[in-house]
Amino acid sequence: MASTDHPRILLVEDHHDTAFVVRLVLEQQGYEVVCAHSCGDAHASAEGARLDLLICDIGLPDGNGVDLLQALTLERSLPAIAVSGYGTPDDIRRSLDAGFVAHLTKPFGMRSLIEAVERALA
Repeated sequence: MASTDHPRILLVEDHHDTAFVVRLVLEQQGYEVVCAHSCGDAHASAEGARLDLLICDIGLPDGNGVDLLQALTLERSLPAIAVSGYGTPDDIRRSLDAGFVAHLTKPFGMRSLIEAVERALA
């Protein structure tokens, strides 16, 4: 989807296969998805772009999702969903305390992802 009428999601995921599947599922739901595989890529993709939602891996090769969220929200309000291989209650609490509206623990189901996106954009 390339229309600006659809919610635009910045997906930051360093595992390329995971990013591909998540992007495909979200595009099938009518979302426009821009993929980045690092903090640097995400900053470049976000610069001057209209974004409605950030979906971000916590562990990235050149930083972490918490710092990225804080940097991206300095200039705009942006709801965000954390995705992580870490899913203890403390991990989830830290994500929510950092400003993420939801935390999905990998591997997560696509239905859980879609529901989290719908809630974040509501």
